[in-house]
Amino acid sequence: MDKIFPTQEIGSLAKPAWRVKAYRGEPLSQEEISEAIEWGRKLGVEDTEALAKILKKREKTVEDRKAVLQWSALYAIRLFETAGLDIIFDGEQWRSEMYEHVIRNTEGFEFLGYVKSFDYRYFNKAACISKPKYVKPFYLDEFLFTKENTRKIIKVPFTGPYTLVDWTFNEYYEKKAASQARDFKQRKASARREFLFDLVKEVVRPEIAKLIEAGA
Repeated sequence: MDKIFPTQEIGSLAKPAWRVKAYRGEPLSQEEISEAIEWGRKLGVEDTEALAKILKKREKTVEDRKAVLQWSALYAIRLFETAGLDIIFDGEQWRSEMYEHVIRNTEGFEFLGYVKSFDYRYFNKAACISKPKYVKPFYLDEFLFTKENTRKIIKVPFTGPYTLVDWTFNEYYEKKAASQARDFKQRKASARREFLFDLVKEVVRPEIAKLIEAGA
């Protein structure tokens, strides 16, 4: 790209009500369904009748819920394209929340409940109870979907390892460090360092490798 300042969205897009409620299996009002169809028309999204059919269902299957995620991602892609942005992504419509999405798809963690991050924002905080293990790709599907639905440059927003470490109770590594150092600050620093390095090696790098292999 020759542009000095290519344009892009920073941060996730708020999920529309029809995406949130349909994915949860909650009934939608006619107004919410009409809003989804109207925005589809504005953004040039084709075959929105198929989306309306899913949204009107009282009982939604696993396939229906996945389709809702895809429709929501497609709306985000078309919104960015319509706005004329140079770099495109799906608005993080596949993700429940930036921290939980990664942790829930990685072994070695146990969720303990919701805590406040800032203002009225909450996240589901986990404890690291064993060495993190990469189980399956957690950003690959959304990248491939975006790649299939735009010709623009694509970015993949990646929750950084420092955020993942700082938002997690570091139980496993702090227990290990307890037998290695008496000084409290030294134990905390050593445990954080080992947790961070293992997370990068065992989880972050394998995911990046999958994305690069797929063309990111």
